[in-house]
Amino acid sequence: MKIIIYLFLFSVISLEAQVIKITTFDTIEWEHLPTNIENATFCIIDGKTGQLVSLKSFKNGKKEGLFLYFDNFITLRKIIKEENYKSNILHGYYEDTKESGFYKKGKKNGLWKYYDDMGNNKEISYKNDKKNGQFLSKDGLLEVKGNYKNDLKTGVWITSTKQGIITNETVYKKGTIIKVLFPKENVILK
Repeated sequence: MKIIIYLFLFSVISLEAQVIKITTFDTIEWEHLPTNIENATFCIIDGKTGQLVSLKSFKNGKKEGLFLYFDNFITLRKIIKEENYKSNILHGYYEDTKESGFYKKGKKNGLWKYYDDMGNNKEISYKNDKKNGQFLSKDGLLEVKGNYKNDLKTGVWITSTKQGIITNETVYKKGTIIKVLFPKENVILK
């Protein structure tokens, strides 16, 4: 597949964009791009269809700001991946078809959501790239709730059915199972 790359140079003074280089590649390979990039945005176009593939910005030769990637369906043209960079490091909102959350200086921070094609969902809180805080997993049949501290399971983790009936409670201390409890009667979470 032929790819055409349009390189736009933004002038800080006039804020006008101008095309400074148009190149065609069989594949996109970063080593083919100019090495003296200062302040530029790449608008990558599929040479065969003429459709937008991605937008990428650079400042002082480093990834900076919003990077967008688009699907390859000609009629839909939806964003399938969004990245934010600050001085070549992921920083800010991130989303693709499998996960979404925030990076702070290249590390996951805050609540991250994970998805798969089967409808399974997970929510995990992070602090400095380590699981820290709430965890929730739903797979259509079961739901698991618990907490992490410094990447280790801690406290009571509850597994229940989608109807809210508790199947077990597992108690963790620093990632180690202390005990597992099975209710004698159907206990429903509210």
